[in-house]
This record gives sequence, structure tokens and C-alpha cells, in this order.
Amino acid sequence: MADNSELRRREARGKQAEKILQDDLVKEAFEMIERRVYEAWKSTTPEDDRARHDCYLMHQIFGDFQDFFKAAVTKGKTATTELIRTQKANHSQKDT
Repeated sequence: MADNSELRRREARGKQAEKILQDDLVKEAFEMIERRVYEAWKSTTPEDDRARHDCYLMHQIFGDFQDFFKAAVTKGKTATTELIRTQKANHSQKDT
């Protein structure tokens, strides 16, 4: 289990990542990148292995980029839950 300062750090990063993912400009950029990668792939010929491979790599890297933020959101929510659980446990111990 992480200490409270680490949990708060994860919680803050999660909130920051969620804010980024919900930003309209960021959403627009993500849609544009996905569209451009798809269009680049669509314009290749079956024989153009290099271009298809490059499109595949761009798609994978972009997915990793998005997943980084999504993972931070998930970790932040988990940290929030853990902080709440810890606070309740501490409060219960004080009552006894």
C-alpha cells in the first residue's frame, strides 16, 4: 500500500489526466490524428509494406499515448478510493 502522499500524487495526476482527456481541443486533436492515420493507411497499396507498417506503428504509438492518460485516470480513481478507505479506517480507530 502506498503512503498518503503517494496516493494524493496519483489522485492529482488522475484528475489532471481526466481534465486533459475531456478538453475539447485535445479531443479534436485525437480525432484528427486518428483520421489522418486512417487516411494514410487507406491510401496505401497492398504492395506498400513499408507505408502500411509505418501507419501501423503510428496507430500503435498513438494508442499508447492515449492509454497513458487513461491509465493515469484509473490509477487516480483507485488512489481516491484508497484514500477514502484509509480515512474511514483512521476515523473508526479514533472512535474506539
